[in-house]
Amino acid sequence: MSEPAWRRRLYADYGGAATAATAEADSRARARYLERLIRRHFPPARDAMIVDLGCGAGDLVRAARAAGYTGVTGIDRAPSQARLAQALAIDGITEGDLMEAIAAFADLSH
Repeated sequence: MSEPAWRRRLYADYGGAATAATAEADSRARARYLERLIRRHFPPARDAMIVDLGCGAGDLVRAARAAGYTGVTGIDRAPSQARLAQALAIDGITEGDLMEAIAAFADLSH
């Protein structure tokens, strides 16, 4: 199925105004919230496979890794967000279709 033109336009530069510096500042501002979210909702097994769909520049992925989680990846539809994650040196963030990612990971979920 072909992607609608409006969707391509929307995600082509979604979040494109963000820079590594502003994203880093935003990430620091959310750090305590993300730490609390991870403590409350993530599984105890630090090697659990966790996929952040719509991960943006990867704040949650970075926070989870800082908390010791090793199987964390992120997928975002916007190429600009994946590039921003790369600029922030957050590995494992890819640009992709979220529905395709869900289908690909469905057999691996528990």
